[in-house]
Amino acid sequence: GRDAWLIEITGGPGQDCDTCVDYTFDDLTDDYVPALLNGVLNFTNKDRLQYVGFSNGCRAALSSLEKNKFDSSKVETFVAVGCPGAFEGESIGGTILNKDGSVAISRFKSQDKKHLTFGDVSKELLGLPLFSTNKDKISLNLFIQYYNFSSSNEDQQPCKNINLNKFYIIQGTFNNNSDLIVTILDEDAIYKNINANKKQYLSMTATHIDLPDRDRAKALIRKFVNNETLSWFEKTFILKSSS
Repeated sequence: GRDAWLIEITGGPGQDCDTCVDYTFDDLTDDYVPALLNGVLNFTNKDRLQYVGFSNGCRAALSSLEKNKFDSSKVETFVAVGCPGAFEGESIGGTILNKDGSVAISRFKSQDKKHLTFGDVSKELLGLPLFSTNKDKISLNLFIQYYNFSSSNEDQQPCKNINLNKFYIIQGTFNNNSDLIVTILDEDAIYKNINANKKQYLSMTATHIDLPDRDRAKALIRKFVNNETLSWFEKTFILKSSS
């Protein structure tokens, strides 16, 4: 009953080929996200949309709204899945990035490598070619920005003064602190910063990598976009906060 669009903000052959632009985070928030979302509205002849964003797809869209590059009144529902913030608190991924990120960046620059696979990143940070089958890429500049988010003590949590109709955030927890990358403190701050007519904050056991593919996460997203009520189990064991 709806037009469903899978938007490739990063990672595609038009964004992350070897000769593609080494785009920045500001390029995403100021140009890519508004162009893509307004494009969907124009193609479908609609005036509002429901947006589901995972990881950088969530943070880039929220920052675009915060900077008023995309009009928040056009968003009927926003579902934030594993959304990075200012990297407050501790996570294994954040600790590794802080420790070895600057060295990895220097090596990528010396190799003139401007678009990185997750295998490239894990090899430099961990010495192991993990995720070698995953060919999705991000730009070096975007990797540098997330290193800056993680290493800076002055970075502010996003989403202040964003006004939305409905907002839902799904947090993955692997331990008491994080989903191995995104911290619980970040998710708490994002949830508190958002102003919404209806908002809910849910937590489920998952790592950052597998969170969007979990059946329970998919079931929750379907309920959010279809405006369905949560089950007793979901209200009792997964819902952290609601207003």
